Amino acid sequence: MTLEFLVLQDVREILFELVWGDRFEKDLVSRIGDEGRFREIRDRLLKEELVYEFFGENESPYLSLTDKGIAIVNRLDEIERILQGENIDTE
Repeated sequence: MTLEFLVLQDVREILFELVWGDRFEKDLVSRIGDEGRFREIRDRLLKEELVYEFFGENESPYLSLTDKGIAIVNRLDEIERILQGENIDTE
């Protein structure tokens, strides 16, 4: 896993969408607009254990962040806020 991968716009969009809760894959595909690209990102996130893949009603696949994924998203959010000049408590 590289930081360069994590900060790619499509990757960030998927991760930050998942921080709000589980999402069906079809909804995430529509967010980034490219099913092939989504599958590449999903497969890498699964391999790196940042997301889980589950199947809901009608076997519709959906993604959920792992604890590791949540920790990474939280830190990426902190970094973005620091870079934007927000006052961040460092403790």
